[in-house]
Amino acid sequence: KKKNAGMRAAWRRALSFVPQVGVIVQVVGIHHLLQKYAGDVTLIMGPSMMPTINRSGDILVYETRSVRRDELKPGNIVILKSPKDPDQILCKRIIAGEGETVDVESPYSTWGSTKVFVPKGHVWIQGDNLSNSSDSRSYGAVPRALIIGRAYARVYPPSRAQWLGDTLEFAHTAEFKEAQRRQAEMERQVLTIQQQQQQQQ
Repeated sequence: KKKNAGMRAAWRRALSFVPQVGVIVQVVGIHHLLQKYAGDVTLIMGPSMMPTINRSGDILVYETRSVRRDELKPGNIVILKSPKDPDQILCKRIIAGEGETVDVESPYSTWGSTKVFVPKGHVWIQGDNLSNSSDSRSYGAVPRALIIGRAYARVYPPSRAQWLGDTLEFAHTAEFKEAQRRQAEMERQVLTIQQQQQQQQ
């Protein structure tokens, strides 16, 4: 009898957690649906989308409706899985869609530009920081199926919160060139300090 009573008490304790488990399952389910059909936020770091995205990291909001409805277009900033490593998430800008021809200047050679045709079901992506971006120029057009969503706003850091523009003119603006100049100057200063420290050692 004591053994049965102990088992019943154990079952009552286990069943007492059922409501909490139900809440957790519902929250996870709702989050999954929101991710799939509405969008989400993601942290993007690295130099490839400078100055649009900070090297140290920005939190972006993206939507998935444009992907599901096949409404993506050149100029869109997209979140996608890397064609080289599906576990890696990238942020790039669409430069050309399927059926379009793009003038490509290789980041790894000096032989100039060449024309590339974007095949059906693919897009051509590049980073805004062309001098420091691994993109379609090195691995070719990417399947649209790899695109997770279109990034449309930055929410962090708060001082840089803003809507993200869909434009192909980013590299020709005075703001972009000034940002590049400031970044290059900062990198030169860091390099100088490192060299001075090495000499002192």
